[in-house]
Amino acid sequence: MKNTILTALALLTLATVANAQNITVHGTVISATDSEPLIGASVVPEGQSATGVVTDIDGNFSISAPEGSSLVISYVGFRPKKLFKIRIEKML
Repeated sequence: MKNTILTALALLTLATVANAQNITVHGTVISATDSEPLIGASVVPEGQSATGVVTDIDGNFSISAPEGSSLVISYVGFRPKKLFKIRIEKML
């Protein structure tokens, strides 16, 4: 009985790990008021503050995050913005 439960837990864990693959997200953060890039804006996967990045001088960023997660972008003087459900799209 214990062996069956442990096997079921192991399979569930493997299925969860396989499903939670990280993808690399590239983007640019710009101001909605003047369309200028925001230098030094924070981009963080929701609930994972230790894995955030900061935008460069052109407002560009690249971050690895779990597919299906949300990104939170924050900058001094602006309200944080949440981007919902990042996912892979096929490129033609």
